[in-house]
Amino acid sequence: MLLRLFQPAEELLSGAETMIKSGLLNDMTEIVGIHLRPIQECKYGQATAALWHSAAAPIKIKLTGVGSHGARPHLGVNAVEAAVLITNAINAVKANPNISHSIKVTKINTGTGANNAIPDMASMYVDVRCMENNEMEIILDKLRLAIELSAKANGTQLEYEIELCPAAEYAEELINTNAEAITEVLGVEGLIRNLYTSGSEDFHFYAKRLGCQAGYLGIGADLTPGLHHKDMVFNRDALYYGTEILVKVINKRLS
Repeated sequence: MLLRLFQPAEELLSGAETMIKSGLLNDMTEIVGIHLRPIQECKYGQATAALWHSAAAPIKIKLTGVGSHGARPHLGVNAVEAAVLITNAINAVKANPNISHSIKVTKINTGTGANNAIPDMASMYVDVRCMENNEMEIILDKLRLAIELSAKANGTQLEYEIELCPAAEYAEELINTNAEAITEVLGVEGLIRNLYTSGSEDFHFYAKRLGCQAGYLGIGADLTPGLHHKDMVFNRDALYYGTEILVKVINKRLS
C-alpha cells in the first residue's frame, strides 16, 4: 500500500509524533521524505539522495530563588547567578570533536524589576545539536549534571525539560534508489549523494518509533535568503523536478 503524508507542525517537533500516535502508520515498512534546500547547500538543478539532519535538543530551564535588596544579598538567593553558573558549566561540557555538534545558551531572562534588586527568578534556553544520536545522549547526560549541580550549588529551585528530535538514520538501499532517480532526472552532474546539515527534522521520528526504513531527498531550488525567512523565494520549477524524482523512487521501490 502506498501512502502520501502531508505532515503538519514540523517546526513544533510534534507533527510526526502525532501522526505516529494515530496508529494509521503502524504497518509502514518504508518512508521517503523531501524538502527544498537553501542555495548555499544545493542549487537549482541539483538534488541530494541523503539529507543528513542533526539531532536537536532544546532545553528549557526555570530557576526560582529568593528576592532581596541588593544591599543585603545574604538574605536572598540570586537566580541570575545560578543562570551564570549553569552557563559556565554548559560551556565546559566536552563532546567528541570528530562528531559535529553545537551546545550554547541562547536566552537568559530575569524579568523586570529594580536594578538594585536580587532577582528571585530566571529562565534559560539552551540549544543543543549533534550529528549522531549516540553522541547526543552522551552530551545530554553531561548537560543534566551541569544544570542540576550548578543550581544545587547556588541554592535555587530548578525545573527543566529536554525535548529531543533524533538525527537522521537512513537505509543504504533507499539512498541508492534516491540516487538512481535523481541521476535519471537531473543527470550525474545534478546528484549530491550526501548532504549534511545542522538543521533538524521531526521526520526522523518515523524510523525511530516505527522501525521502518527511511530515506530523505533534498531538492535545490536557488532558495534565498534562507529557509523560513520572511522574504524567502525559490525557483518553483524545482517542484516539478521533485515530483518527477519522487515518482521514479516510488516506481523503483514498488517494482
